[in-house]
Amino acid sequence: NRSGLAGSINNAYSGAWSEATHGATYNPKTYAGSLTGLDYKAWYGASDAIVITTTVTDLVTAIGGTASAVSVTGDHTTALGNIPPADVVTFLDAHQS
Repeated sequence: NRSGLAGSINNAYSGAWSEATHGATYNPKTYAGSLTGLDYKAWYGASDAIVITTTVTDLVTAIGGTASAVSVTGDHTTALGNIPPADVVTFLDAHQS
């Protein structure tokens, strides 16, 4: 129950999150195997106490060599502003179909 969010998460899933019911559709850790080979880059806040570092790095590991994770300064609410826009554009430009 990181940051007391369990109640809000449960409410978003008709009152109760269930890995068995919702995981295959809504939990990237559960369906990570289907993402193998996906060009994926995740920027995450180094001090994020909600989406902790291992959540991101475990997903990247599960996806494999086409995925990467980049730590930026900040927490769950401030990290976004520390992601260099040019890095996002470079990633997107390199992975256009």
